[in-house]
Amino acid sequence: MTFGTKSMVLVAAFAASLVLILGGGLAAAFHLWRWTPFLAAGLVLNAAVAGFLWKGLGLMAARCAEGERERDGLRDQAALLRFALDGGEDGVRIVDAAGAERDRNPSYSRLWGLEGPSRDEEDIILAQLKDPDGYLAREAAPSGVDILDLWDGRVLERRSRPYRTGGGEALRVWQFRDITSRARADRFVNRLSQAVEQSPVSILITDTAGNIEFINTQFTELTGFALDEALGQTPRILKSGLTDPRTYAELWAAITAGDVWVGELQNRKKDGELFWERATISPMRDADGVITHFLGMKQDITRQKQLEQQLRHSQKLEAVGLLAGGVAHDFNNVLQVINGYGTLMQLGQGPDDPDRDALAEILKAAERAAQLTHSLLAFSRKQVMSPRTLDLNTVVGNVEKLLRRIIGADVRLEVARHPEALPVHVDLGQMEQVFMNLATNARDAMPAGGTLTLATRPFRLDEAFRAARGFGRPGDYALLEVKDSGEGMDEETQKRIFDPFFTTREMGRGTGLGLASVYGIVKQHKGYILVNSEPGAGSAFRVLVPISASDTPDPQERDRGESGVRGTETILVVEDELPVRAMTELVLARSGYRVLLAADGQEAVDVFRANRDAIDFILMDIIMPRKGGRQAYEEIRRERPGVKVLFISGYTADFIQDRGELDPGMDLIMKPVQPLALLGRIREILDRPPSPPGSADPSGSPAAPAAPAPSPASRA
Repeated sequence: MTFGTKSMVLVAAFAASLVLILGGGLAAAFHLWRWTPFLAAGLVLNAAVAGFLWKGLGLMAARCAEGERERDGLRDQAALLRFALDGGEDGVRIVDAAGAERDRNPSYSRLWGLEGPSRDEEDIILAQLKDPDGYLAREAAPSGVDILDLWDGRVLERRSRPYRTGGGEALRVWQFRDITSRARADRFVNRLSQAVEQSPVSILITDTAGNIEFINTQFTELTGFALDEALGQTPRILKSGLTDPRTYAELWAAITAGDVWVGELQNRKKDGELFWERATISPMRDADGVITHFLGMKQDITRQKQLEQQLRHSQKLEAVGLLAGGVAHDFNNVLQVINGYGTLMQLGQGPDDPDRDALAEILKAAERAAQLTHSLLAFSRKQVMSPRTLDLNTVVGNVEKLLRRIIGADVRLEVARHPEALPVHVDLGQMEQVFMNLATNARDAMPAGGTLTLATRPFRLDEAFRAARGFGRPGDYALLEVKDSGEGMDEETQKRIFDPFFTTREMGRGTGLGLASVYGIVKQHKGYILVNSEPGAGSAFRVLVPISASDTPDPQERDRGESGVRGTETILVVEDELPVRAMTELVLARSGYRVLLAADGQEAVDVFRANRDAIDFILMDIIMPRKGGRQAYEEIRRERPGVKVLFISGYTADFIQDRGELDPGMDLIMKPVQPLALLGRIREILDRPPSPPGSADPSGSPAAPAAPAPSPASRA
């Protein structure tokens, strides 16, 4: 029974009791005693109803007071909610189902810069948005969250949720929150995450026990370990066993002490490949400064290490070249005297001379010493070249004849020349030396016999070659391949085969300069040499020489042999070394020439002026005291422009060229030179037709330095 129903019953009972009391009173007044029981019942009932009514009225009063308190509480709660809504930083706007605004708070107006509702309010809002179309499209969504980017740099978060009132009215509540700071922080973290993932540096994070908790993409690309393979592991999965254990001890001691460690480690990838990396490992601390993790940032320096090794290797080779160049002049003069006098003595010996064999051995030793010097100079690229345009196929054909006699009967020689000419601008003697040295090396690699193959073909060096090899000047090349079926080489041997004095032969066999001189000659011709070999699978050397711009090979010089070297002309010999000067005079005099001598450039000028019309030829050293050969020659040429000159020197090519002593076309011969080779060269120049008037070439033909000719002893 409700409170209202109870109240009506009480009122009705109270009215009935009043009727009974009034009836009893009237009966008493008229002495109607028979109505007295009714009066008594009315009084009792009235008393009961009055008591109950009094209690009901009390309850009603209490209930009314409680209702008032509830209404006051609701009013306070509504005021508090309004206060919270109006005072909050989030903008709130409430609309009905038709989109008409029912309520908003001040923050909404503040966020959008609105003074109050207006018909232009939507245009004002849309003008501030970078994506107004998206804003309008998402308004139709029943609920959700989206992000709004404003032109002024702010970022707002918009939330929409439906609300239905007690009366069943459908409303929608829009909430707008300024999240600019959070968005910037999120974007910063996102950019930082992208930077870590896309960094070219390998990054990993471990806990204080060294267990890996994070790796970036570069770590996986470098090492081959994926994230699921590395997590929970330690960096020991990369250990190669080649890094000094003391390095790891220093690393761990530094980072556990709170310091940063920087160093180099040689590690091993998942597939077993070795690599070098430079690591920077530092501790990571929390807000209280306690070390919680270690951060490792590592850069792959394998290529750098390889380049450093190549640099050290080239510096070592350069040192050998400097040593060779430093001793070449004096050593060549000594050998010039030994070879000269020894050859003269040998030519004067009879067939039964008891000293003939001993002298032949002396000359052989001197020749080997000369070859050593030339090999060192070839390796260090300090030889003077006399390049001509030649067909590489023709050079191979010339060498083939000699190779068939020296490689032995147990080695089969196969030659595959390209059907078309391969013009190359090379020094013939040096290129033949390349062929001979490579062939000799191949023969020694086949002690039990085998197959030696020489092949030529054109080769196009392109960007793909450069990318694969890391070197090379793009262009057209002539390729010479020298391939054997011998023992082959391992990787370590291949790294050292071009080192001077390195040899795999037993002591006493070989100088270790054959391949070193090949390397130097090829480099001096602006070419490249490649090696491909495996143990037990033979070796293949491929020499690349640039194709010449001129496709017309020069005619090869006629081989004079030992005939046609005598003469009766007058020759001025200019040489500052007395032993060499005396030996040269003796060689020329015995060949029928009249000889005049000068010890330096100034004396040469004086002697020439005194014998101006009698001198037919000048053999002149280049580098001399008082006045050099070039200066003396210039003065002599002013006296008689057509005089023929052959320069001779024991200095290295780079030394002569750096001093600018020779012009193109000047004839030069290098010490030590065999007497017969010297005589042949002199005779060849004397027999040339005179130079055309005004020609800058003093001898009428390009310079062609001669290589040392074999001595008579070596040909015997």
